[in-house]
Amino acid sequence: MSTLYRRGDVRLDAPTTNHSDRYWRAQARRIFAVWAEVQQIEIVHSGRRTDSRFYTRGMTHAPRAIYIIIASTGGAWGKSRVDFRPV
Repeated sequence: MSTLYRRGDVRLDAPTTNHSDRYWRAQARRIFAVWAEVQQIEIVHSGRRTDSRFYTRGMTHAPRAIYIIIASTGGAWGKSRVDFRPV
């Protein structure tokens, strides 16, 4: 499962009671504020890189204008996160 946010997306500012949504929307807003060239952010909630629409095997950087976050909040080891930033 993944979520895709685009710059200027209305959902980033929409009110929600879901804490997970609030956290990821805040992360997306911060990334858009810092990375001017980023137009899309993909958050992969399953923690599996293969679930990403943009990730390809062996990739070290995200494609241009895309920021990918591979995140998992479950499992025996707790939270983990890997970010793929554009070059």
